[in-house]
Amino acid sequence: MSTQATLHQILTSEPHILKQLTLVVSDNDQVIFLGDGCYQLSRWSLPNAAFVMQDDLTVRGLSYRDVNIISPETWVTMTLNSTNVMTWK
Repeated sequence: MSTQATLHQILTSEPHILKQLTLVVSDNDQVIFLGDGCYQLSRWSLPNAAFVMQDDLTVRGLSYRDVNIISPETWVTMTLNSTNVMTWK
């Protein structure tokens, strides 16, 4: 039996979103921080894979360690390969 994986797309810098996310995220889910969601990276402490696009970081003057930098093409592939995609705004 395969496990359903969800790609969570974080688009907001509102801290309460991460509290809600921690209630539903599972070990095999992936989390991508997009746009202003990049500001949340410093608050993300769960072991799930965290992803971000370099352009989103550059525009906001941010840099983080221990995050997977991906291209827009990889983001599209992740979206297509995920069982579910949930967008948090």
